[in-house]
Amino acid sequence: MNLPTRLLLGGFTTAVVAAGSFGVAGAAPVSSSSAAFTGTVRAHGATGTHLRALAKINGTKADAAAVAAIPGNAGTAELIHDHGYVVYRTIVTASNGTKTEVIVDAGNGTVLAHYRPVWNGVIGS
Repeated sequence: MNLPTRLLLGGFTTAVVAAGSFGVAGAAPVSSSSAAFTGTVRAHGATGTHLRALAKINGTKADAAAVAAIPGNAGTAELIHDHGYVVYRTIVTASNGTKTEVIVDAGNGTVLAHYRPVWNGVIGS
């Protein structure tokens, strides 16, 4: 294979990999903000049952905290580890349909972050 062909194929491969990193319709939400936060409960890589054992509040309390910060209807809070901390992630939908992702500390119920994620290329929809 000659040099121009190798360069062309290498560039094509790079373009395909880069394009794939932007996600596809229906994919999980992508943050429009990369703000870090500090929670009160370290995750230490815990998952599943171990993660639930570390949480000090439940999903209902996390949803209530999310709605207190961002008016609307909360979805079902999901217990996750993010930035090394045990947190709940919930989506609050405002009356106009705008969606905001809210991160709630699983230790004390404090809202740590909120932003409008990007779904299918549209912020907060």
